[in-house]
Amino acid sequence: MNTSRLPVALAIIGAFVGGLCVGVFVNNGSLSSTAASVANGVEHASNGAMGRRGSSGTKTTGGKTDDSAKELLSGDELVKRVWTTLTIADENERHAEWLRLLPKLTREDALAIRGLFQKMDAEGRRFDFEWFSFWPKWGELDGPGALAYLSANESASWRPTAAEMLLRGWSKSDPNAARAWLTANAASPFYEGALRGYLDGVARLDLARATSEALVLGSGKDMAQLTEVLVEQALQQRQINGMIEWWRTLPEDSADGSARKAAVEHVYSRLQTADVDRAQTWMTELAATPYRSDDQLGEVAEKIAAANPARAVEWVASLPPSPQDGHYIAIGRTMHAWGEQDAPAAETWLNSLDPSPLRDQAIVAYARYLQGIQSPATDQWLAQVQDKTLLQPRNTAQTFILSDGPVRLQRSGNDITIDTLMIHPSSSGRR
Repeated sequence: MNTSRLPVALAIIGAFVGGLCVGVFVNNGSLSSTAASVANGVEHASNGAMGRRGSSGTKTTGGKTDDSAKELLSGDELVKRVWTTLTIADENERHAEWLRLLPKLTREDALAIRGLFQKMDAEGRRFDFEWFSFWPKWGELDGPGALAYLSANESASWRPTAAEMLLRGWSKSDPNAARAWLTANAASPFYEGALRGYLDGVARLDLARATSEALVLGSGKDMAQLTEVLVEQALQQRQINGMIEWWRTLPEDSADGSARKAAVEHVYSRLQTADVDRAQTWMTELAATPYRSDDQLGEVAEKIAAANPARAVEWVASLPPSPQDGHYIAIGRTMHAWGEQDAPAAETWLNSLDPSPLRDQAIVAYARYLQGIQSPATDQWLAQVQDKTLLQPRNTAQTFILSDGPVRLQRSGNDITIDTLMIHPSSSGRR
């Protein structure tokens, strides 16, 4: 198995949880505790599967214990039962039985279970749900042994992902030993995967400790990968406002690669999915800081404009222009949307503006919309542009970078044409 199957596994896990959990609901845009524990580490879900039985696997009926139902599986007997479980055709039934057997696994059984997956692989059979829950359990049972096996036997491309899952399990059972391994193996080719797993596991129990560990152990590493797991746990444990407050506790450092700067993208991605109003508020807070992202501002403005373009334009106009080129981010997209929905209101707003770079950019953006619908009013609006560098002498042209792309304004006599220039996507960020 390899890392390309990880997204498939998570999708399967999500489907399984949906089949078993009735009444699981989303609160404030986050997963319920049951669903989240499975999606972020299936080892925790085994508790839910065991909940219908006694802690030893003993069935209970009417408050009475049925001793005849006890299953004391180990060694070859357990391995045989796992093999039988993997042959169950019904996925939900197989997953439930797997989760019932997983807590019975011992460090002595782990290698044999790994062998079962190899046999199934040879037959072309895949068990992503079981596969991606086996590795954290193995790490929980025997972190050093599992890592030694990984280093000597598994493919190099799989090791970082497997190490991440192993350390997530190991940090659950013995976080101090897991940290000691990281300290002693900083040169390991799968160190960053292991570190991410360690932080993920520790964060589930102690987010503050995991955050401190990330700042120390992650120094010089890819903080974007490390802060992602911390942001996820901050959201799961503290909801949206708590996630933002957690971000504010990170050391003030706007340099590329810093934890605070790297975490912005992950916080934003969750905000704009769950609550666009909260995303707008946060983007406004960051707009005059080094943590501002023009791409993120543009995405939020476009989302707002889909429902209320007037509000989107007014928001864009209220923000400081881009420190990179002095342009108002997304003015083109929002003015276009406003023109489509309510052109008279858009024109009233334009006429209310005092001469300024904002007014010129908004007029040119609106003129582009008018040109698109072949309106004869295009020239009338362009004539009001105060920045004469936008309007060249006859038979000349100039490229002007608007908020949503480069535009060439060309004048020939009294005729002005506006052409959108094609550029390679990698040469300019989206606005």
